Amino acid sequence: MSFVHIVTFPRSGHHAMIEQLESVSDIYVNYCEYYNCIGRHGERIDCNKSNLIWKEKGFSCGAGRRIIKDHDFELLLPYSHGDKYIIQLRNPILSILSWYELDSKNESLKLPDFKTYFRQKMKFWVDFVEKWYPVISNSNVIYVPYENLAIKEKLIELALFMDLPLKTDSLYDSTSFSIKRKEVKDDGFLGEEENKISSYLEKLGLEKVVI
Repeated sequence: MSFVHIVTFPRSGHHAMIEQLESVSDIYVNYCEYYNCIGRHGERIDCNKSNLIWKEKGFSCGAGRRIIKDHDFELLLPYSHGDKYIIQLRNPILSILSWYELDSKNESLKLPDFKTYFRQKMKFWVDFVEKWYPVISNSNVIYVPYENLAIKEKLIELALFMDLPLKTDSLYDSTSFSIKRKEVKDDGFLGEEENKISSYLEKLGLEKVVI
């Protein structure tokens, strides 16, 4: 079976997708968090790379798991026709605001002012899209916008794409996932930033959120 790289821009609903997939398949026995060598319930995974920082892991799981999460922070994850890829994206306004809220809670981080932080992350989003958009129509790639996580048929498509057996008794609950924060009120800055990426949003099928 192929390795599956779940390439997700941070704060695009990755963990929600994994939880939703678990309701229709047994993804956790094949899944590697990559950045942390821990299992679904926080248990340690017997991984020969567990003492390495993520930059040293080499895009593979030391415990032999074949479904691997990757944010591709350094844009170095190689694309191979022999592997499979799931590309996860959300409107970056929402992703970056969520990312900023998360980082703001980490007292060990020294964050720049909000606008500088936002523009740095937006540049990463644009670079991320420019790297991965050209391959999203390939047969070994599935693109998953955030809004699709509430669609059972999409979850089944993803499970089959990853060669996961479907559960005979599905635990899927349409109310277990709700799309968060669809609109953002703004005094000008976020609207200007969103307008700069209008063409990307259009081709990715992502709606504008700034009002």
